[in-house]
Amino acid sequence: MNAYAFLITYLHEVAHQRVCLQWGTRVAPHGRSWKKTFRELLKPVMTESIFPVDILAPLLDYSCDPKAATASHAPLYQALRRYDRHPEGTLRLSEVPENQIFLLGNRTFMKHQRRRTRFLCTDQQNGRQYTVPAEALVQLSDVRPE
Repeated sequence: MNAYAFLITYLHEVAHQRVCLQWGTRVAPHGRSWKKTFRELLKPVMTESIFPVDILAPLLDYSCDPKAATASHAPLYQALRRYDRHPEGTLRLSEVPENQIFLLGNRTFMKHQRRRTRFLCTDQQNGRQYTVPAEALVQLSDVRPE
């Protein structure tokens, strides 16, 4: 998790703590009280001195009606992911060419067409098809497609 995502997550949790102290467990975890508190905590840090412009724009949009997870707001999630460090030799599935073989965990897949936020992929061992998140970190395989 990069520093920008950490700050947003930290403020998310502080909002929970403040709502719990004020209302106890009588309110929804991500309800109106939490959203209002989270917005109030985000407002002073939503500046160019704290966040890069490419994160700030989607963060401003997200803060209007924050959801439980930043991943549910695709523009913010993608902006935050640009600042993640990932292990050497890995790339996002969205960067892998179509029909390319790649490794995810200890399994080998072939990438096919995009389905909204995921890609249809075929497991090369059992032939089953799965949808894999476009942001998943994968490794290219030395195996060439047939």
